[in-house]
Amino acid sequence: MRLKAFRYLAYMPLILLAGCAAGTDLPAVVGGADGKYDSGFPHGNSGPQLAAVAASIQKVDVLVFYNTFEFPSGSRLSLDSIRSSKSNLSNLALNTNVFSEAAGGTTLLIYTGADRIALLGCAHVVDFPDTLVSYHPPPDDQFVSAIGLKVRQQINASGIRGGSELEVLAIDSKDDIVLLGKTMEAGTTHEYTAFSYPLGKSEELEWGNFVYVLGFPMGQRMVGHGIVSDPARIGKGTFLIDAVFNEGYSGAPLIAIRDGLPNFEMVGMVRSAAATERIYLLPEYDPSKGEHIPGIPYHGTITTAKEKNIRYGITFSTTTASLRKFYSQHRDHLISKGYYLDEFFSVAQ
Repeated sequence: MRLKAFRYLAYMPLILLAGCAAGTDLPAVVGGADGKYDSGFPHGNSGPQLAAVAASIQKVDVLVFYNTFEFPSGSRLSLDSIRSSKSNLSNLALNTNVFSEAAGGTTLLIYTGADRIALLGCAHVVDFPDTLVSYHPPPDDQFVSAIGLKVRQQINASGIRGGSELEVLAIDSKDDIVLLGKTMEAGTTHEYTAFSYPLGKSEELEWGNFVYVLGFPMGQRMVGHGIVSDPARIGKGTFLIDAVFNEGYSGAPLIAIRDGLPNFEMVGMVRSAAATERIYLLPEYDPSKGEHIPGIPYHGTITTAKEKNIRYGITFSTTTASLRKFYSQHRDHLISKGYYLDEFFSVAQ
C-alpha cells in the first residue's frame, strides 16, 4: 500500500506541469470588456494586425533648394529694399551660392481611389520657408547680411511606384498636419494598402494606456510602443507618450487597442519630441585632400551648421480631434480635387 501511495504522489508534479503547459491561450481581455482603451501589452499575437498597419505607412523624403546671396557689411540693405529692388540680386551680392536642405518623415496611406492616393502626415516635414534671412551684427543689425530664396522643392514617397513626386493637397502649419496626394496611372492604386482600422478618439485615452507606434525612424520601417501621459493636454490638441523618438518618426500613426485584440484604433499621430537646438562652426572637409589629423590647426573655409539634440522619451502627438477638424476645414477643397476621405475621418455620408 505504501508503494502505491508513493507512485501516486510521484506522478502529481507531472500532471500539474502538463496542465500548465496546456493552458497557453490567454483571454483577449483580462478582467472583461469595459469599452475603454487597454493598458499594458496586449495578450495574444498582434503580428497580423501590425503587418497590415505597416503595409499602409509610407516613407517620404523632401529636398529643397535655395539660391543664397551674401551682402557686404557696408551695403546697408534692408529686407524691404531687397524685396522692392529691381536690380538683380547677383549684382548686389558679395557672394552667391546654392544649398539644399533635406527632411524625411512618415505618412499614412488613408485613401486609394480609382486613379489617386492620399497620405496623411506632419506639416513640418514638407513646410519649408520661401525666404531665409540673416542680419549683420549690431550696430547694423537692421540690415541684411544674407538671404536665401527657395527655387525648388521635391516631395517623394519611396514606396510609391517610381518614387514620383507628391502634391500638397492641404496643410495646417499650426496644428502640424498635411495631406499629400498623387494622381496615379489608372488601375495601379490596388498595389498599395490603405489603412483599414477606425480613427478612434484621443479624448478617451487615460493615463497609462498602451499604444503602438509605426513609422520610419532613421529611414527604417519599425514598430515601437509607448505609454500615454498627461491626457489633460488633449483638449489643447496634443498629448504625450514615452516612446523613443528618432528623426523620421514624425507622422507615424499611434495605434491603441480597445477591449483586446484585434480591435486596433488610430488615436493620434506622432508630431515631435522635446529637443534643444545649437548652431556650431563646421570646417569644410574634402576627402580628396587626405585624412583629417586631430590637433593640426585648420586654415580652410568655415561654415555654420545647425543640430537638434532630442530629449528621448518625451514625444508629442496630435489628437484625432485635431485631425477631424483639419479635414472638416478642407473637405470641400479635397472633394473638388477628387479625394473622398469621409470614410477614414468617420464623416456621416
